[in-house]
Amino acid sequence: MSHPQLRDVPRLPVTSGLILISCITMLMGALDYELNRVDMSSLAFDGEAWRIWTTILLHGDFLHLLLKCFWIGRLGGYLELQAGHLVVLAAFAGPAAAASLLEYAIQGPAIGLSGMVYALAAGLWYAGRRRVIYRDAIDDSTLRFLIGWGILCVGLTVLDLWQVANIAHFGGAALGMLGASVLLSHGAQRLVSAGLFVLIFTSIALAASPVMRPRV
Repeated sequence: MSHPQLRDVPRLPVTSGLILISCITMLMGALDYELNRVDMSSLAFDGEAWRIWTTILLHGDFLHLLLKCFWIGRLGGYLELQAGHLVVLAAFAGPAAAASLLEYAIQGPAIGLSGMVYALAAGLWYAGRRRVIYRDAIDDSTLRFLIGWGILCVGLTVLDLWQVANIAHFGGAALGMLGASVLLSHGAQRLVSAGLFVLIFTSIALAASPVMRPRV
């Protein structure tokens, strides 16, 4: 897989910016700064909508942060170099919000960049089968690793050995592929894909809302 190098950082303001903000947030937490204004909660539906996105900046420990930043840099950086800043910003913001809301609706508040990582991986895999330019976006070994890791996380959660945001993982992957379909399709197919994405996103947001969440 062709992935960004350190020399590419100035060309990756969106990807580099997300990694930098995530690191600063972790450092602030380590220095005992209060971060309860950025985690996901019902307040996201009561005038503090930013929590839907800022919760992804929180991580359990530095290893968790390091691994997620590696994948964001590798996959997000690739997409930003190939498709530009606005496309990668949309690829970050849409699936990140949907994954956070989906996890919150079904399981509870989640933190970290995992949903976004799986959205990027699945979206780039889909794009690689639709456009030659993305064919080297994600290789088979990387794909197998992420799928295997996702399955392992489900097993660890079921055995109550480690609590992982599995819904964000697989929800992010599905939404990543749908988002890629929106970006790569044309005409009526793009309208259908975009309409489906909006419908699913709206349904997830409603499911996570204080009115519907107790019934989910």
